[in-house]
Amino acid sequence: VKRARNGLWNGGYIFGFRKDETTEKLVPHAAEAEIVRKHIFDAFEALGSVGRVVQRLHELGVRYPIQRSSQAPSGGKPPAQPFDKQLVRRILENDVNLGHVIWGEIRSEDAHPAIIEVEQFKRVGRLLNHNRRWRTNTRYFARNSGTGRRFSVASSLPTFNSNAFLLVRNSETVNHGGH
Repeated sequence: VKRARNGLWNGGYIFGFRKDETTEKLVPHAAEAEIVRKHIFDAFEALGSVGRVVQRLHELGVRYPIQRSSQAPSGGKPPAQPFDKQLVRRILENDVNLGHVIWGEIRSEDAHPAIIEVEQFKRVGRLLNHNRRWRTNTRYFARNSGTGRRFSVASSLPTFNSNAFLLVRNSETVNHGGH
């Protein structure tokens, strides 16, 4: 807790940063920070989708180290894996990119140099929330307003006499047609 209050890093690998062994604070890793800025944050704003960012990273051959470079075999690069949606989303939502250290309820702002501007972080957060709410791979369900029968819109739709139905999505109900 005391370390977090002082802006010191408590451990763990954060893509885009390394721990300075002298100060024990995070410092940007030049090559990874550029990937975070250009190929993750900027790309997300341009492409509008975490999935498209992952696809672009795969096309560019950008990979995520699964071990710290200090643990790599001597003279070699650490093993790496392709980025996935969860990893990219965690990077896009991580306040560490703004220069903050968060440890439980403790938040130490401006603890280290930021690699993302606050305004871009906010724009990306809004777009992530919008996508989370309306993404196309969410399972939709329709409910016949006459019978209350519920079925998946993605599967074959049952035939019913009334054209009125409700679309239920993420706890929201939208009336489509009918009365």
